[in-house]
Amino acid sequence: MFNRKTKPVSYLFDMTYLSNYWGCDGQPARLYHHTGPVSGFFALRESLAIVAERGLEESWKKHKEVAAYLYRGLEDLGLKLFIPDRDLRLPSVTTIAIPEGYNWRELLAYIMKHHQMEMTGGLGPSMGMVMRIGLMGYNCEKTNADMALRALADALKNCKKSKA
Repeated sequence: MFNRKTKPVSYLFDMTYLSNYWGCDGQPARLYHHTGPVSGFFALRESLAIVAERGLEESWKKHKEVAAYLYRGLEDLGLKLFIPDRDLRLPSVTTIAIPEGYNWRELLAYIMKHHQMEMTGGLGPSMGMVMRIGLMGYNCEKTNADMALRALADALKNCKKSKA
């Protein structure tokens, strides 16, 4: 990282800057004169520490296991995954096809209001077609998948379904 030929597009992607900010680069003082996004830096540091402790292979394995667990739960609720081919799915973000007759915004608003959990809709071409659940890093736990499944089940039961 110290011998790269091009500079990162932002200091937020510059590990030399981060190592200086954290004081682990051997420099006597910080070079950047503003307060950085401290919460983001510490979140990055903790996530890197967890990966270093657990190891990449174990982390990847856990994400795949929790994703498979979530897929089964979604299918048990009668929901369809947007990407039919398991090998093409991201284990950290699951896209669910919006169930026929439901307003995706209402479902997500219900989940936020009644379960204090954020799920989101699609982006770009998938806007209005999918809802997304992210279970990654520290949140990649079966207990969190269970909470997401309970929230979805509750929303499907309590949100109005159109007659169409």
